[in-house]
Amino acid sequence: MSQSAGAPAELADLLATVERTANAEPLACLEAGGPALAAARAAGDTDAELQVQYFIGFANHLVSRDDAAMAAMEHALHLARARKDRRWEARVIGGLGAVHSGFGDNASAIEYLEQSLAIRREIGDAFGIAASLNNLGVTFEEMGLFPDRARELLLEAHEMFVELGSSHGQSASLSHLASLDIARSEALAATDPQTAAEVADLALVTARAAIDCAAQRRQPPPRGRDPDHRGARTDRVEPDRGGPARAGRSDRDGVHRRHGALPAGSCCSPWPTAPPARRVRCRDHRPRGGSRAGR
Repeated sequence: MSQSAGAPAELADLLATVERTANAEPLACLEAGGPALAAARAAGDTDAELQVQYFIGFANHLVSRDDAAMAAMEHALHLARARKDRRWEARVIGGLGAVHSGFGDNASAIEYLEQSLAIRREIGDAFGIAASLNNLGVTFEEMGLFPDRARELLLEAHEMFVELGSSHGQSASLSHLASLDIARSEALAATDPQTAAEVADLALVTARAAIDCAAQRRQPPPRGRDPDHRGARTDRVEPDRGGPARAGRSDRDGVHRRHGALPAGSCCSPWPTAPPARRVRCRDHRPRGGSRAGR
């Protein structure tokens, strides 16, 4: 939980409620947000105010209140920069990317997400880097114009989530890789049914792996709670939330090379070791119900 040092007990409880409900229960978050902001300002706690503004912005984004989401995120960004808090600056900039993506401004969304990624690389925020890569991939996927770039970003994000032991992040990236394969299979169905069937089969394996990761998330995480995991747009994996490639190959090996392979033995791998013949490598519009990585 993101909690300000020295915050009064009441403010700490309100902040915890706002953070906990931002993705799963955005209306509850907005209800708690007013009192939380008032408490933060009364205490002169700009750190708490920054966090509350961010979560309020994200909750407004999820319920399509775009103007309110923008206002809250921009206020949070001002506070983060005033405090010289680079970690929160990167997170809020990523949130602005999610808001822009939500109302269809993908060009601005990509610009914000790339800024967030650059800061996270600069400060060495490994989970933040993975989340930014995931959310960039989701945005490119939603555009429907650059499926190869979307896949590249999602695969890189997935590799990092595996290294970090984040089942939530793995589920988010895998679900969007499966989505890319489904769209590609549909595009190939009329002209190359054999390859379309192979790609659909890969999508099924990847989707099952995503489900396995999501189920594992209900168990105690091996490395502690990922504070930025929201359910994808975050669960754009900050949350929360296109049309894939239109070209294809008819040979089975070519199809699998394009996808790579899930890391053998990872929590989401369908096999204890990478299979010899069939190798699959899998991967915050509005993240509602989607899988953006939580930051």
